[in-house]
Amino acid sequence: MDVQDEIAKVAYELYEQNGCVPGNELENWLNAEKIVAARYGQTSGKIDKPKAAAKMDKPTAAARPALKKTASRF
Repeated sequence: MDVQDEIAKVAYELYEQNGCVPGNELENWLNAEKIVAARYGQTSGKIDKPKAAAKMDKPTAAARPALKKTASRF
């Protein structure tokens, strides 16, 4: 199970513990992030992504297809 799945599971457990009351999704999610972070010994409340997943290079201009300019009809 990846970290996002674990957070979602904990957030749903919090939702159930609070009587399945709608409208607290963000609060449940943020509390779940803190709980999962504490499980992994991180105190900031933010889960660090693996470095390989965190670094994604943007395609260069050469890698992007060029847009073809067309005459405007207006």
